[in-house]
Amino acid sequence: MIQAGKEFDQMIYVRLIEACNLHCEHCFIPNNPKRMQWSDIEAIPQRIRGFAAPGQTLLFQFHGGEPTLVGAEFLRKVCVYLRTELSDYEVQFSIQTNLMNFDLRWAELYREFFGGQVGVSWDHRIRLMRKGRPESNAEFEKAFWKHVVELQQQGLFPYMVITTTRPLLERFKNPRELIDFLLEKGISLVHFERLTKTGYAISNWDWLGVSNREYSTWIGRFAVAYMRFVREERSGKQPLNISPLDGLIESVRRLRAGKAGGYGCLSGKCDTRFHTFDQTGYYAACTALTSEVSNRNAVGAAVVDTAGLSETRQVRQMSCLDCRFKPICSSGCMATPKTDESGECSGGYQAFKLLNACLASAESPSLIAVAG
Repeated sequence: MIQAGKEFDQMIYVRLIEACNLHCEHCFIPNNPKRMQWSDIEAIPQRIRGFAAPGQTLLFQFHGGEPTLVGAEFLRKVCVYLRTELSDYEVQFSIQTNLMNFDLRWAELYREFFGGQVGVSWDHRIRLMRKGRPESNAEFEKAFWKHVVELQQQGLFPYMVITTTRPLLERFKNPRELIDFLLEKGISLVHFERLTKTGYAISNWDWLGVSNREYSTWIGRFAVAYMRFVREERSGKQPLNISPLDGLIESVRRLRAGKAGGYGCLSGKCDTRFHTFDQTGYYAACTALTSEVSNRNAVGAAVVDTAGLSETRQVRQMSCLDCRFKPICSSGCMATPKTDESGECSGGYQAFKLLNACLASAESPSLIAVAG
């Protein structure tokens, strides 16, 4: 996930702790006791100097498990240490939390080190306070939205990450309903994360999983509805930004202008600029790819070998030669098979096709109405 509004040269995931205070039925990092010690933190700067040049922007993303379980003072100490030891870099911080531990101590920390922007995780139906107790999702919802309000009252801004699961697609078949839901909650920054068949999602895939075609079709329809919403907004300032929709739309516009290169999640930056640290060491890839190989309690196997990731992607793209969207498509998340049983590629051909038709017929209300 690329944090909204934050440009970087290197994205560095730091999995401080892999225990969690929730049980989420899609989680790609199964709950386990791994926890980084201070000696693990001290090893980070030297390793970073091996792949990042001084002056570059380093975006540290504290991930988990639930990273707030290490405590606010420990995380403050980590931030101070990294900023001090890497003073010849531009150091930025982001976090992904379920907000269950939010209080004034965390609000102060988020203002001090995170620029007031807090990555929060919400998913429809599948976040449980207690394992095997679906009814405990109601307890999560009550606590989560209460903390969202409190966070906003403190002048902080939630950046919401939502996983594209089957329950989400079934609940929000009409994309505009989800847009209205987010606006009602005061959410202005959103990222839809692709569900990968890793961790707990493996055993729950039959009711939780989304095929390449289902994902591509839904995200394409959502992008068209989102474009219509942006055009209709009369305030002069767009009240909602959604990734990867912004990237999808911008990429198709680039293609129509005769330009190459994907934007945002389509850029392929994850092959060379994403890194992960946890208790067991360093991995040259994003945390979604490394979770299965580095977890003691992992329930599946890695989708792709992270060694030579760029070369692996190039081989994967060999079958894309005749695709008109190849100039802007990275071939999709490497934690997802290139082509699945639906026959659709992980790059999202159907989404590109729909957006291209929509942009080509921008003055045709009938197309927008059908797509939305």
